[in-house]
Amino acid sequence: MNIISRSDVIRNAEQYRNIQPWTPTNDTHGNFHSAFVRGVEDPVRQESRMRQYDVFPYVYGRTSILTVNQFLNAVQHGTCPGGWDTQTGWGTGHFANIRRNLAGIDCSEYVMKSWGFASKVINGTWYGTANLPQLCLQIYRDELDTGDILLRRGHVRIFDRWAGQGRNNAWIYEAAGARDETQAQRNALQRPFNPGDDQGCVGRWMRPWDAGYTSYSPFPQFTDPEPAINFQESRPPISVKIAGSGDIGGISMSINDSPVSFSPSSVYDRNRRRACVQINWVPNQSLSYGTHTVKVGATNRILEKCFFAEYTWKFEIV
Repeated sequence: MNIISRSDVIRNAEQYRNIQPWTPTNDTHGNFHSAFVRGVEDPVRQESRMRQYDVFPYVYGRTSILTVNQFLNAVQHGTCPGGWDTQTGWGTGHFANIRRNLAGIDCSEYVMKSWGFASKVINGTWYGTANLPQLCLQIYRDELDTGDILLRRGHVRIFDRWAGQGRNNAWIYEAAGARDETQAQRNALQRPFNPGDDQGCVGRWMRPWDAGYTSYSPFPQFTDPEPAINFQESRPPISVKIAGSGDIGGISMSINDSPVSFSPSSVYDRNRRRACVQINWVPNQSLSYGTHTVKVGATNRILEKCFFAEYTWKFEIV
């Protein structure tokens, strides 16, 4: 069983950024043009010069998830990078046989790969943007953490961290499709590509908070820690609730870095409207006055992956 941590998600996502430079060798396939300009006209030599890129292109609707090495190999052998539909002007594919001949990745493929999955099709089910919530627990904005996702109809982003104290902006990873062209550019198929403009490629950008997105997480969620702030008794009962979209397991607990044995129980979380696991521990001897640190770890098992997260809180004996 593969264990995926929040840092693993970012490590996987980073593999698709700043990749080894590559040069398109094929600009078109059927109804598609490359989303990347094949060459630049040299007015002196009256010829086209090839242009290099170091980004991973966007392609909608592929049936398999390309690794970075598979992409580089595909482009080297003439596969069209990206995809520019001559009918709609968007990077979309209408037929599976065409999509297979385009090299790139779309937003849900990027999420699935970053979560450690090798394919979007698992046990016969296709996990695209519309049904990614089946793998997750819907969470509140304030609960967002590294590796969670922000999803609206038709697009999904990976949350990295908040940018600043106000939580008005966030650093996110995403495979972004081309969407800001003018009609004239689409008609002429002459859209210029800028690796920094987030259009038609994979990247990490700071985005303003968009209320149109809903927050989801494949990781276990920890709520209602007790004691939350302080306690006047020397042997306070210590507990926390753990919820997830799959099976919660692999639970560990420590206080002041010393592992402790605990008793788990199944309880109903009214806020999340679902059953969850609550772990409870009562010190067998008095705790000293001052601050104490509790750390709890757990996994949320989804399909063949176990998503691992830790939760830490402090309380004080006064």
